[in-house]
Amino acid sequence: MKNRIKKLRKTRGLTLEQLASRVNLSVPHVSKIENHQRGLEVGWLEPFAKALKVSPIEILEGEWNSEGPGLNVLA
Repeated sequence: MKNRIKKLRKTRGLTLEQLASRVNLSVPHVSKIENHQRGLEVGWLEPFAKALKVSPIEILEGEWNSEGPGLNVLA
């Protein structure tokens, strides 16, 4: 599933570096998540939601992505 992290970050006037710092991930890692090159693991929904001041569902709103990285559910 696509995420809206990049759009939400830009709407809130945050830089990639600021968001990465708030969620305690590297800038390259957050960039890959934003650009759908790396899936967004369920465990990271809450930290991103808090950093962006939105509900987790707002991050996930969008289209299902049947190809490539998506939402990863870890057991």
